[in-house]
Amino acid sequence: MIAGEKYSSNFGSAAAPAGREVPIGIVAVRSGCGIETIRFYEKAGVLPRARRAENGRRVYDNRDVARITFIRRARELGFSLSEVRGLLALAEGNGGKPPVKFTSDPTSLSLKQSEHETA
Repeated sequence: MIAGEKYSSNFGSAAAPAGREVPIGIVAVRSGCGIETIRFYEKAGVLPRARRAENGRRVYDNRDVARITFIRRARELGFSLSEVRGLLALAEGNGGKPPVKFTSDPTSLSLKQSEHETA
């Protein structure tokens, strides 16, 4: 990537600061997610395709780390990947139309699912 080149991420868009991209191993440590989990999130579509360094390896920036951390925390709270997509759409302001229908309280669905799964 050329220093100052513009790109967009679903967690905001801005110029990538030169030298701020890090490999997947460091992202795994910073976000608390395993490398395979990060790759899974990319395949599942909740994480945009990673940029590639000249050597072909995935590289990420701080916005990507924040997004992965958000996804991990939402999953820990019991949200499905579909619900996480909806939460991300709300956070990103995608026209205020999340792809998931929520009840009046977005957390109630996951809490009910968690209670049902533990019973």
